[in-house]
Amino acid sequence: MPSLVKSLLVILAILILNGCSRSYNVPSASDSLKHKEESAYNMPIGGVPAMLAPPSPMPMVQPPPPPPSADKYAAINTNPIQQVSVTPVSTFSLDVDTGSYSNVRRFLKEGTLPPSDAVRIEELINYFHYDYPTVNTQEPPFTLNTVLAPTPWNPDTLLLRIAVRAAQPRGTRPPANLVFLIDTSGSMYDADRLPLLRTALRMLTHQLTAQDHIAIVTYAGSSNIALPPTSGERTGEILSVINGLEAA
Repeated sequence: MPSLVKSLLVILAILILNGCSRSYNVPSASDSLKHKEESAYNMPIGGVPAMLAPPSPMPMVQPPPPPPSADKYAAINTNPIQQVSVTPVSTFSLDVDTGSYSNVRRFLKEGTLPPSDAVRIEELINYFHYDYPTVNTQEPPFTLNTVLAPTPWNPDTLLLRIAVRAAQPRGTRPPANLVFLIDTSGSMYDADRLPLLRTALRMLTHQLTAQDHIAIVTYAGSSNIALPPTSGERTGEILSVINGLEAA
């Protein structure tokens, strides 16, 4: 037994001496920081901290489709072909509308097609100014410009274009007394409602003269006199009221 104990003690001493004879390098603070930086850059992309990872591409977000328009338009009925032997008389209006052009342009700028009944061809044509001759007298109160040519889609027929231009008003415009009743309820919040109306009223304000008067009454459940009758020369006061119109 004493020999076995001695042997064990010798083996233990050798192990202790071998362990003590090994040298271990204790990393300094700078070595430790460098090691961490190298480890971070050598990590796979998935394991890199967010501050070191390359920015990921932003996902493509499709804009939501525009809401359906709540505007309603009267149906357009196509005029049938008339036999002149049966219907020899045609009427032309000297007071024409041009609003359809601006309305169609608004839809197209918003990236949508206008409703078919909103496209009124005669208003699109009448929107533009043509160099037709005019008259300076009231008798007759208009001029006619005609062109007769073969029909492009049917060479066996002729197509007659008739352009009518009314006499231009002469002299000074009589004073205007304008009263606007404006809906300021929440339904007028959309950009093509009250905001568009404010833009139009501002344009009108700059055309008023000292002889003109304008008044504005608003309603949203109850009526309110927003602007009593005011001379057109008081531009700042009128614009202040117009700019203050809000849908609520």
